[in-house]
Amino acid sequence: MRWGAITLPIILLPGILLVAYLRTRGRHTYQRRTRTPLYITAWCSVATAAALTAAMGAPRTLTACLLTLALWLPIQLLFNTYVTKISTHAGVAAGCMTGLFALGKLPTLPLQLIALGIVVLVAWARVSDQNHTLQQVLLGILVGAGSVLLVFPLVLDG
Repeated sequence: MRWGAITLPIILLPGILLVAYLRTRGRHTYQRRTRTPLYITAWCSVATAAALTAAMGAPRTLTACLLTLALWLPIQLLFNTYVTKISTHAGVAAGCMTGLFALGKLPTLPLQLIALGIVVLVAWARVSDQNHTLQQVLLGILVGAGSVLLVFPLVLDG
């Protein structure tokens, strides 16, 4: 709870305030170009939280999660800006599932199937409500899970 109380305001408040400000200017997050300042703000917030929690002796799992976000955000921004929008929702769901699996928090087949089912449901929802194409959802899943697979071994095994 303590680490959540420290990190969540640092990570969430700047983005929430930025979204509110952008809306007063007639810009919304569904507009791809509006997302660039949001990604940059989010990255700065995550980097600040990572530095602060590291200085405070945070658990390595928290450090791994924050560093995964720090890697994931610029990849997401680059795809969003230069290639196509990709599903943040699917990426976060896949990243969380992959992280839980890597940490051994999904030790049984039923838990693994539930986690996988959540990712599939999120992906289905993003396609069925026409927010994303199947390719954009699959890219989100790849970037979300891939970021965890790159960072977790470096932080947790090191």
